[in-house]
Amino acid sequence: MERQRVVENEKKRRIFIVSIWYLLSLLIALFVPNITFVIRYLGALAAAFMFIFPGKKLILNVLNFKFFTQVMAIDNILLIG
Repeated sequence: MERQRVVENEKKRRIFIVSIWYLLSLLIALFVPNITFVIRYLGALAAAFMFIFPGKKLILNVLNFKFFTQVMAIDNILLIG
């Protein structure tokens, strides 16, 4: 999307996301009899956001950097040689 269009629709998008979160929390509160069930899965989701996703991004960045340095080394050999 264009930057201007994204900025124009930001408020609508945020209202939509908050509304969905509110409705989901209301439905969970109505239909789940034991709150420990919900807390356990929220904790697992929080752990994924704290450890798994940043770790995955770090590994991908390291692999891309190694690939980049290997390509640069090959280019330098070709230029010098």
